[in-house]
Amino acid sequence: MADEAGFKRPSPAKRLAATTSTGRNPYATKGKSAKAIEQTSQDVAGRLAPSFPGPLLLPYDELNWDPDHPPQSFRSWLKELERNQLTHERETLYVAAPPTITSNVRFMNGWQLPTVATTIGREGGLSPPSADACLEYLKVFYHGLPIKFLPQHLRFVPWIESSRRTEPANNHDYIGLVCDDDCTRIRTREAPDKKFKRQLNLSDVLDAAIALLPDDAYSIVLLMNLDMYEDDEDNFCCGRAYGGSRVCVVSSARYHPALDENNVDHDHMWPASHCKKFTDGLCAVEGLEPQELIKSQYETSGSPLY
Repeated sequence: MADEAGFKRPSPAKRLAATTSTGRNPYATKGKSAKAIEQTSQDVAGRLAPSFPGPLLLPYDELNWDPDHPPQSFRSWLKELERNQLTHERETLYVAAPPTITSNVRFMNGWQLPTVATTIGREGGLSPPSADACLEYLKVFYHGLPIKFLPQHLRFVPWIESSRRTEPANNHDYIGLVCDDDCTRIRTREAPDKKFKRQLNLSDVLDAAIALLPDDAYSIVLLMNLDMYEDDEDNFCCGRAYGGSRVCVVSSARYHPALDENNVDHDHMWPASHCKKFTDGLCAVEGLEPQELIKSQYETSGSPLY
């Protein structure tokens, strides 16, 4: 598929150079011949290939449409001007667990599951990813960065303690998100696509996240189990990160398996998407004949990807 798309993968030497903060191939040391550097680079890249495979370049992939799009090296990523610098005063990534639904807003319990989940027994009983699991994942992904839970517990409360005479009982246009003595007003609305009963406004939740930011925080991630929207035209929004404000809000709601369409192949999600039989089938729609598999000496015997 790469040849047909016009994509040419960078050489092993260039790929290794792209992984360093200097932008230089670490094996291109003084006194080594060009041939020796090339051979060493190929050997190292070969050993890394099972863990870091090349791009699939499948039909309708971004690289298939635009194979000349410039890559981004680690050095380029590291030197971005917009990047917040780590300091001794601000070096901790905080994770805020999903807010608790208090008894005064128990009606929100019906907002957490997709409406279709009630008709699907198995998926309807699934729980969203736990805050503990998310924290452990972030610790591995951002290795070396101090990561811990935000000590304050967030909770949803009524925005206005209304009486029956002033507010109808079913008015859920606003709710409050409380942390300590601060309460942020959060707009809500019915989901346009009816996949969830109601959605929370992402911009309001981001305002609350900014107010939560501890003094020693490099950044904060606020986890949400509820569906969200950003603009009136949106069907939904899974989250947003504002690097300059050092905040991120992410919702797991739209990842619920009950929302998967029939064409979602659960057996070939990443990294199993590199399965040769699977990719051959996808390429067949473009009339491409499958190529014979050439195994690397570094591949694990009996790999499920082949």
